[in-house]
Amino acid sequence: MMSDFFDKGYSITKDILTKEECISVFKQILCDWQTGDSFSNIHSSDFRIHCPVQITDLTKTIVQRVVETHKNTLKDFFDDVDPWLVELSSICVFPNAESQHLHRDQSDPDGKLVTFFINLLDVEDNIGPLLIGNTPMSLPQGSCVMMNSLTEHAGSSNSTHSNVRPVFYFSIGDPDLVGPTYSIASIYKKKVRFTFK
Repeated sequence: MMSDFFDKGYSITKDILTKEECISVFKQILCDWQTGDSFSNIHSSDFRIHCPVQITDLTKTIVQRVVETHKNTLKDFFDDVDPWLVELSSICVFPNAESQHLHRDQSDPDGKLVTFFINLLDVEDNIGPLLIGNTPMSLPQGSCVMMNSLTEHAGSSNSTHSNVRPVFYFSIGDPDLVGPTYSIASIYKKKVRFTFK
């Protein structure tokens, strides 16, 4: 896991969430759609929705588990800097969503930012998987991709007629980086910090 992250800019962990947890998070996302006031469309305006997710017992437990699972890699990556929770959100990719352009979330080689994408349903090639470089992250429900923000990536097109790709994601790092469009409820900005000492 660690060598993949530092060599390729990302690593994959399967089965980080159970099927039941994925369903519960998806239900919470649907509730957050009803109460959320900061929907955003990042890099693509149609059929792709980003919406901040609330901190609940469930999302807090998941974030803690994911961070703990990747603790050694994160400790090496952030060195002696304690990163902040800078994103806590969801992406839902609907039929007819077009591919995003390949992009990096930020371009400062000294900037430190890591994003975790967790698939809440099985993702096949035609449902608009995350592309890293040109490699589709067609992965099962409950899998997690940890990605360095300097890595080129994009959401691909969803060519299905009725399948949606829901993703729970969060990012940790420098809240003051120039470039990233952080999707997080304003009440959580600079409220949660991690230490790997």
